[in-house]
Amino acid sequence: MKLLKESIVYYSPPFIEFLKWSINNNISKMLLDIHGKNIEDDITFIDLSKELDMVSFDRIDNVIKHLKDEYSKYDINVEDKLKEYNPDFVDRTYKSTLYNGDGVWNSKSRNTIKIGRLVRKLLSKNNLKDTDIEIFVDLYKTYNNNETYRIELKSGTEIYQYYKSESIFIRDYTKANNKLSQSCMINKPYKYFQIYMNNPEVCNQLVVLNSNNKLIARCLIWKINEKINGSSLYADQIYNSDPKSLSMIKDYIKSNNILSYNKNGIVLPNGGIIYKKMSVDLKESKFTTYPYMDTFKRLDGNTLYNDVNIEKHGIILDSMDGQHRVCRPKLTNKIKKFFEF
Repeated sequence: MKLLKESIVYYSPPFIEFLKWSINNNISKMLLDIHGKNIEDDITFIDLSKELDMVSFDRIDNVIKHLKDEYSKYDINVEDKLKEYNPDFVDRTYKSTLYNGDGVWNSKSRNTIKIGRLVRKLLSKNNLKDTDIEIFVDLYKTYNNNETYRIELKSGTEIYQYYKSESIFIRDYTKANNKLSQSCMINKPYKYFQIYMNNPEVCNQLVVLNSNNKLIARCLIWKINEKINGSSLYADQIYNSDPKSLSMIKDYIKSNNILSYNKNGIVLPNGGIIYKKMSVDLKESKFTTYPYMDTFKRLDGNTLYNDVNIEKHGIILDSMDGQHRVCRPKLTNKIKKFFEF
């Protein structure tokens, strides 16, 4: 049999799901674009692998040979089936493998290859940057990671634990979405976080933990005074180390009808973005140091506000060093007249 040096690229349904899941990544888009196309390589029938950074594949000659044997009792010309793009037939072979526990998708002829190397082979003409491939590999590893995460709500002194680097799960492949390790509040002193810890009635922390109780993602949940679109709960900036944990927190926020942070305003549970004034009443507010606040940056008496208007009363909590700025409110007309007298 003459060996084929080119083939149509076919992906398994799970691999297609991964590419759709990561569709905002340019390499994912490129790989989806060549699905069903003829390429100058005989790699095809590409699937996820149990190994974190690997994919499995087969050569088109092996695929044809295996399917000829599998469909020998049927009047099916396998080569004709695979000569043109035929997703229904390939999808049927995948379902057959799952159902029978044996088939072309788990045959002994299959090999594995690192996902980054596969990208270089399939997209060799696209002049990809190494950094772009690294980011794509990070996404694949995250998606292919079957580790179980859990989500919990913390309050009081427990909050401080998740600002310590020793509590964070450190991985070597989180360059793509690693807000967690870049947080300016990591390893800050205990006293910085008293405004959170001493007000459990209105401030909790949502955390995503792995099976070793290491932190994967976190965000503060505030109880606000206002009711916006039926909700009085607000999720602050999310600090995550991978897309999976980000999705978990977003799902939690949506399912519990919680408003959430966006640099341009407030994200409604239905996805819309608006700007509204928000405030939080604290039982305890006078401390010597404060954390950097993502949303509620102005503190006036015992109330936090989501603005940085220094012409109003209070202090501004936007320092990474525990400090604060004192507001300089404008003088009212009555006070002006008093001083002018």
